[in-house]
Amino acid sequence: MELTIKVSDKAKHILEQNAAAQGQDIKDLIERIIEAQASTLDEVLTPVVDTSDFEADMQSFTEGTEKLPPYNGTYSREDIYFDHD
Repeated sequence: MELTIKVSDKAKHILEQNAAAQGQDIKDLIERIIEAQASTLDEVLTPVVDTSDFEADMQSFTEGTEKLPPYNGTYSREDIYFDHD
């Protein structure tokens, strides 16, 4: 995959220095850094969550309630947390 990123001049300078010191170009250095951090990236990146099961459950939960009027009242904090506040 080809990817273009923008970095600050300072970051570019640091990457160029490190790459030159290791006899690499910047692209190879960045690839090595990313590969070394792969396990950390797995923890940081947000996984894509499949919500289709939840949506299907909510749809089945509402079946048969189409003719009920919507609730327009309010609940107090005591009503909501009556068992553990």
